[in-house]
Amino acid sequence: MMNEADIVERLAEFLPNFLAGLSLSFTVVSAYIAAVFYFLRYAGFGVKLMAFLIFSIVLASLGMFVYLCAGYFESLKLGLQDLIEAGEVTQVGESIGEILSFQGVQYMIFVVWIIGGVAYLAMTYLTFLHPWRVAGRGHASNGAERAFRSEFKRRAA
Repeated sequence: MMNEADIVERLAEFLPNFLAGLSLSFTVVSAYIAAVFYFLRYAGFGVKLMAFLIFSIVLASLGMFVYLCAGYFESLKLGLQDLIEAGEVTQVGESIGEILSFQGVQYMIFVVWIIGGVAYLAMTYLTFLHPWRVAGRGHASNGAERAFRSEFKRRAA
């Protein structure tokens, strides 16, 4: 059985790793948004499908990471609660136990799952269903592209 010091040490190691996983999730989604906007909207269906499959695998792996983190956190919380009930913790351990018993952590993990699901649905829509306009046919930067080309032609002449 773990003692209070072991549990507190593992909690101290857990939190930065959990936050790094969340940060990586936001990075992957942001990179995919950029890829959709700048590259995939011009790509064929096969390329879109391959990119989306890779994105799905990475997001599923990160989702599994969050799921396992939730279980690990819950086991540490229960271990500390057992020690508190047995009267084998210091005042610091009791304070940490009160913090861990706060339901906000479970709500935060639930919100992470909701955000991940919404992001996945949005990326599915943007990858396969959104009617992207191709440059030259109403693209927002079409005027800037024409100005650049005309300036380039003027200087070349």
